[in-house]
Amino acid sequence: MICGTAAWGQSILSMPKWIESGVQFAHTMAPLSADFPFESSDSESDRNAAPEDELLLKEKQFTYDSFISDEDPFPEDINFLSVKASLKDNPQKALAEFLKIRDSLSPDEALILEIEISYHWGQFGRTENLSSRFMDTYLESRFFPYAYYYYNKSLSLQQKFPTSQQEIFESAVIQLPLEYQADLFQMFAHTALAGGEVRKAIRLFFRRYEMQPDKTKASSEEILSVLSELGSLELLKSIEEEYSRFEFVSLELPYLRLKLYLEHSDYSPALELVKNLLSHSNVHSDSERFEKLSEIEKKLLIATQANPRRIGVILPLSSDIPQAVQLTQEVLEGLRLSVLALEEEDSSILKTSDSDEHEKLGPIELILRDSELDPEVSAQAVQELAEDEHVIAIIGPLVRKTSEAAAQEAQRLQVPLISLSLTSSIPDIGSYIFRNNQSWEQEMRALVRYAFDYKNARRFLILYPRTNQGNSKMSFFWDEVKRLGGTVVGGEGFELGQNTFIQQFEKFTGMDRYLPEDEKKIMNEFEEKLQPLHNFDALFIPVDRNSIDDLNVLLPYLAFYKMNDLVFLGDSGWNDYSVVSAIEKHVQDSVFVDSFFKQNSQTHVQRFVRLHERFFFTHLNYRGPSSYSAYSYDTLNLLVSLLSSPKNQSHLALQKALLNMDSYLGVTGIITFLVNGEAHREMKLLTVQSGKIISVN
Repeated sequence: MICGTAAWGQSILSMPKWIESGVQFAHTMAPLSADFPFESSDSESDRNAAPEDELLLKEKQFTYDSFISDEDPFPEDINFLSVKASLKDNPQKALAEFLKIRDSLSPDEALILEIEISYHWGQFGRTENLSSRFMDTYLESRFFPYAYYYYNKSLSLQQKFPTSQQEIFESAVIQLPLEYQADLFQMFAHTALAGGEVRKAIRLFFRRYEMQPDKTKASSEEILSVLSELGSLELLKSIEEEYSRFEFVSLELPYLRLKLYLEHSDYSPALELVKNLLSHSNVHSDSERFEKLSEIEKKLLIATQANPRRIGVILPLSSDIPQAVQLTQEVLEGLRLSVLALEEEDSSILKTSDSDEHEKLGPIELILRDSELDPEVSAQAVQELAEDEHVIAIIGPLVRKTSEAAAQEAQRLQVPLISLSLTSSIPDIGSYIFRNNQSWEQEMRALVRYAFDYKNARRFLILYPRTNQGNSKMSFFWDEVKRLGGTVVGGEGFELGQNTFIQQFEKFTGMDRYLPEDEKKIMNEFEEKLQPLHNFDALFIPVDRNSIDDLNVLLPYLAFYKMNDLVFLGDSGWNDYSVVSAIEKHVQDSVFVDSFFKQNSQTHVQRFVRLHERFFFTHLNYRGPSSYSAYSYDTLNLLVSLLSSPKNQSHLALQKALLNMDSYLGVTGIITFLVNGEAHREMKLLTVQSGKIISVN
């Protein structure tokens, strides 16, 4: 039998009086109604119970009459202990027995049974209130620890925070059965954890672990799960000092320490620890763990040997495909100009919006590898650059398949890679993968928004090349129009290099529409011609390097179909002087979008353009820097800008710096990286005027 102590009187002083009640509460309260316990004044609180408890409650519904019998109302074998014995396995029987003997019980006996019955019937709101009344009224009852237990248990099941006042907790817990004690430790451990009191939570978890040896596996796994979330080496050290006597803790502590070393980029102690673990005999018997440690060791060797001045570049250097050759040349031009500018100590390159102090990094080394337009070769190039050349980051490749293969290997080795591919899904491969090139989605959003806000356009027609790029841009444009509440009245595709666009123009202007014979006859008599219909406000025509010539072919059709005065929208493909003459001649109102605009009057852009002219003007058919030159120039510059800060001179630190970079002022705009590794910049809206491409915004 549990005896009451004076401790209750002392500890309860810190508790509020939840509900005023007299000493004779259990006898003076109203009898249980016929609808108890599934309906009561506490039903709203009970509905906060977990779904499985609600189901249990429904299954246990009963009528009052089924528990009251005129025969043998006070059988001798029913007493306080028999009611308690029935509670867990047969709460219906327990309630029926309680109703028969309630008046023969002492007030605290009657109330504690009512608390337990409410709990086992799933009425946790009622349990909370009754337990609170008990603790206010019967401070020295031998059942006080049980009331305290059920009060906190009901709070927990209602997703409320248990109240773990230390004095009451310590006094109550030692007088409860072992199972109840363990349950309280569990509840309060989770409460402490939710409140950020990690050290307190761990202490409670260990106390629970010590009192339930039959459940040690589940308890130890929970403790290790909490320890794995520790963010402090200092806290882990204190845990080690206090709890390393437990074998499961001592076995896992080195791995927990390794995890924190890696999270804090403490590569040297991490590498030493891994080597020690690999030499341990227990690890060799665990093939899975040995393999993981070996992989970590390889990554740590790469990380500790990374040279912040060495940057790898993967391009299709040996390709004879004209387009690949051209793009490779343009990328190399941008990289070369960046290195030249850095050698000339152009301090503006190192300026970002960050307030970090930068140091001179020294000469930058670009280590080139040939992708051979082969995914396997590209992946191997990443491995060589990381393991043999010790590069801090990698730029490239260009095309989708080689970029995907290289990105997967870079992610495995945890080396930051910034792809120059047009494929927007490349950064999705992993957290170390970034992309800095044109974003068709960003282009379409800026273009459609401008058409809505400044051209009052709501109805759009799309004329697009049937290529992967054309299809993608058409889709992005259509989605953005729909998102803003506009309408795409139609989309017509065309093949690259086609000689005539009559079919497309006849269709979307209604010139090929059906006319009855009598209408045709009347029009012929009056020598009238069918007039084109324009049920759209703007025409969007995306082009790329392969379809730029098609734009010159189709623009003259605008006059014949009387479309000159409509709004014409273009993508970054329009930002090309080879189509300026045709645009100015056939289009009165055109707007197109790009991230790089070489006529930009900003100082850093003109410095880049002049630098390009200075070194490449003698080339045949010189056209100035391309967008690929600009993107590669910005990519190398922003890497150097970040690496000039010593705190960013590791793979992990650089990866975090790229993701957290507020902004970098590049020649392609103010650059930031989204959480998925995609470069984001403000688009420039352009038009043609007096034979020149000029900025609208």
